[in-house]
Amino acid sequence: VEERTLPGVRVFVVPDDMPLQPADPVTAWTDEHGVYLFINVAPGAYRVVQSDLPGFSITTQREVPITIVAGQPDVVIDFGYRQNYRVHLPLILR
Repeated sequence: VEERTLPGVRVFVVPDDMPLQPADPVTAWTDEHGVYLFINVAPGAYRVVQSDLPGFSITTQREVPITIVAGQPDVVIDFGYRQNYRVHLPLILR
């Protein structure tokens, strides 16, 4: 199943030695193309985390460990969601 891009999804980066939900994480939001960007991230070990999205299931890892090295080119991490569908089947009694 092909996944579409989703705007307005919260993605955050957390230093590897911090809890998953720190009080004030570095946050980015996906744009209309589903792209997010973190700038000026210092070298070190981190986790990039996608937020839960109501009505969708996560199809990739929720968090991805990453190590940033000075002078390193851009790193691309793709996350995926699948929309949950509810089927209404009416009950008919005769």
